[in-house]
Amino acid sequence: MSNSDGAIALQQFYVLERNAGKRRSNAHILLEALRPISNYSISDLTDDDMLIKLLLVLPADGSKAGRLIRSLANGGIECQGGYIRLHREMPTISNSLRSISFDENIRIPIL
Repeated sequence: MSNSDGAIALQQFYVLERNAGKRRSNAHILLEALRPISNYSISDLTDDDMLIKLLLVLPADGSKAGRLIRSLANGGIECQGGYIRLHREMPTISNSLRSISFDENIRIPIL
């Protein structure tokens, strides 16, 4: 690898680290703003993770993901319904995640 290739690669790592920090910061802001809707997220917000989507668990009081998705979309916030039942077959997923139904969680992309 040439010195210029090494310098480019090093710069890309710095930018990646900076972007990961911005994503975590944006996720914390969203979590605070959405606390009345959901005070529990199972997304990893540690420095060791590159957060792509924020997964919020909705309360078990009958709040449905579809209704919430439409409301957030009307406010300009993109989101999708939670993980499809495929996650229940993955051995690396915790039992607490397996027990969450599709209508009890939403995913919000973090930029």
